[in-house]
Amino acid sequence: MGKARKKKQDTRGPLQRILDADLVANDQSVLAVITDEQRAKGTYQGERRIVNHHDPVMRWRASGRLSDSQQRSIDHVRRLWELAGLQQRVTATYEARSSGGSSVEHNAHLKIDAREDLHRIKGYFSGVLSPYFDIFENVCRWGEPAGVAGSSLGFGTRSAQDRAHTIVCFVADYVAMKEGV
Repeated sequence: MGKARKKKQDTRGPLQRILDADLVANDQSVLAVITDEQRAKGTYQGERRIVNHHDPVMRWRASGRLSDSQQRSIDHVRRLWELAGLQQRVTATYEARSSGGSSVEHNAHLKIDAREDLHRIKGYFSGVLSPYFDIFENVCRWGEPAGVAGSSLGFGTRSAQDRAHTIVCFVADYVAMKEGV
């Protein structure tokens, strides 16, 4: 009988462990084997990766869980947030400075109109329905994971994701109906 092998102690630092885990994940992402679970989540189509795992709206689009009118409605509201200057920024804005008064005026009018439109749309969901618009905004504007957003209305991770999806679809349908998007 041989000696029992001693378990090697991991001497890598925390950053090296993260880097190694990322390298392994990247290597595994190009494998031809795609599980049924990955296909069901809508992260793969055919044999290639198609969406960001962190954006529920992109995942729902890729898996066909949003209708065309819902997608147009979500895009419309996202565009309004962008025009109003309320879109989430990753970096600072580096807009071109212009001395022309007409373009500055035009941009100001666009911003004011977008804010008025957003105020009107949010008004559709006042009172009892205001948590629904909050969840829609958290998912579509801020990219909050569906399980986290949906959990504000109940318990359970999977059912929370389903609740968030249902609420986003409801709000998108209602906005599409009222705004004619």
